[in-house]
Amino acid sequence: MNSIEAQFGPALRATAVLALLVVGPLIGRANAQTPQNWAISLPTPNDGNSQTSFTVQFNGDVVGLIGAAQLAFPGENSVSTSYQGGFTTVVFSGGAIAPATSVNFGLSLGPGVLSAISSAYWSDGTKVPVLQIRIDPVVAPTTSYETVYLDYDPPGSSPVGQWYEFPYVSGNPPPLILTNPNPSGDTLHFLGSGSYFFSDTQIPLQDLNPSLDEQDAPAGTTYQSFGAPPPLRSGHSEEICTPEPAPVVRLAGLLVVGLVGLAWRRRRRTGAPMAGERPLFAG
Repeated sequence: MNSIEAQFGPALRATAVLALLVVGPLIGRANAQTPQNWAISLPTPNDGNSQTSFTVQFNGDVVGLIGAAQLAFPGENSVSTSYQGGFTTVVFSGGAIAPATSVNFGLSLGPGVLSAISSAYWSDGTKVPVLQIRIDPVVAPTTSYETVYLDYDPPGSSPVGQWYEFPYVSGNPPPLILTNPNPSGDTLHFLGSGSYFFSDTQIPLQDLNPSLDEQDAPAGTTYQSFGAPPPLRSGHSEEICTPEPAPVVRLAGLLVVGLVGLAWRRRRRTGAPMAGERPLFAG
């Protein structure tokens, strides 16, 4: 052991351990507190009944991971969250909505909650097949956001549009695992190509506007397509990759033996907007 290592080694190692103890939990806490926004667009059943509530259930106790909600019912509307019998239940309720009326609901969720969604149904008991979306846990500070749109046609139900916005580490968007948690026989058929875009800041739940019209896209973003996933049978999963359209390098600090280098490279986005338009998220 040389004299420099003998003199400074223990102090450096102690400093490194202290940094991990202090900074590590802060990073984890920051990621854990970053909400993941979820929205669903669908018509009320065309069965002659007006609907006064829409219920979504999740496996396990995730009450503490459910935050703000976007309501669709007119008049005095509300949302309630409870846990009982192994399920967390979220109920959107309010004034009556006529049959065959397109509506949107949204929730601000903690990490992993959307992978626990298990069922959804209207006030008259009509079930709505659901889609689980899971991403691997993020262990580094998140610096970017991705919004994904999928449109699927459940058996015995009208088409359902679903959006999912989540944070990720810039330059390394995680793959998405799609799972069909519905009963046997409820195969989900995806309609057209799935779409996604990236942004440097999170779009608040109430401001989400997933139209595929370029003029409605957040400044500096471009919609991409990952094609239509294959039909997803009950209990099966499919992995979807959504690569960034161009390398992304943001402001970074480099410390080398007392020299600090600071390099800037502007983030570049490529690709043309897709033709067509999805339903707008009702704000």
